[in-house]
Amino acid sequence: MLQTLLNFYEAAQSIPIHVSVPILVFVLGVIFVFSLLMLGSKGHLQTEKEFGFAVGARPIYQIPRNYSTMQPSEKRRVTIQNLYLNHSWDLDGIARLLELDQVFVKDVLAKSGHLRRN
Repeated sequence: MLQTLLNFYEAAQSIPIHVSVPILVFVLGVIFVFSLLMLGSKGHLQTEKEFGFAVGARPIYQIPRNYSTMQPSEKRRVTIQNLYLNHSWDLDGIARLLELDQVFVKDVLAKSGHLRRN
């Protein structure tokens, strides 16, 4: 490992200054531009909401604390409600993600009172 570092140091010393300075300036420029993009015009780090996600707001549906001990069928119901209420997923998207029938997804949301049947 030490020999590798010494070889790298010797190779870096052999690079002419007229080559190494522009490379250093370019790398520092990229870092500077990236930091400006991350800070944005507001002078603070951008939140997920500013990137197009609706994360960070208080969730509408609270996942139960005993989620890890729930039966798989109950976890599925909680997941459907969470995706629909907190993340604004549509019924078709939830059904495709969880590989369920769209009627089942509608039924879960209707039974929980979050969707009215037509």
